[in-house]
Amino acid sequence: PVYFELSVRNADKPVLASAVVRERCRQFDAPVVVTRAATFVEKAAVFPGVSFVVGIDTAERIVDPRFYEGCTQEMRIALQSIGDRGCRFLVAARDCGTGLRTCSDLTPPTGFEDLFEELPVDEFCVDVSSTMLRPR
Repeated sequence: PVYFELSVRNADKPVLASAVVRERCRQFDAPVVVTRAATFVEKAAVFPGVSFVVGIDTAERIVDPRFYEGCTQEMRIALQSIGDRGCRFLVAARDCGTGLRTCSDLTPPTGFEDLFEELPVDEFCVDVSSTMLRPR
């Protein structure tokens, strides 16, 4: 089964107002789970054993120490926690304006490569951001 997850909290953005959450949930024709899990460590705690489907741009942020207060060790601890909960990432290619980027462009730290699996580009590559999908 596939579910969409909408977090009212985000590591980079302000908390979503309840009216915005309701509006965003209406755009889906599938089950949506609303959480307060702002990070994938928190999401893995809520959804152990889940494969998260993310775009390459999100996967790049997951392995970027900048999102762990600039600390590579904190990033490794987070990835270990995610893996320990049986979670992993299915990564979709995207063209974010600089050419097509795929999972092969991702550089996870040594020992965490198996957390990331590429979705076949010919089956799953939609160059539309979540912002573009939202009702205006």
